[in-house]
Amino acid sequence: MIQALPIRETITQWVDICPLAAIAPNTGVCALVEGKQVAIFRVGSETDVFALGNYDPFSKTGSTELVM
Repeated sequence: MIQALPIRETITQWVDICPLAAIAPNTGVCALVEGKQVAIFRVGSETDVFALGNYDPFSKTGSTELVM
């Protein structure tokens, strides 16, 4: 069963988490931002990173917000 999550306010400002060099290419890290868990991924060796709320719908733990 797919469950819709409530719409939450998105954080619209950049937050420094760690140096880019601390995230190895094709891996990710988890951080606590304003009390919410955020998963941050570095895809390839580029300088782009992707982040999203670190929410597990099965255990219902983590964050429900998307962070860009």
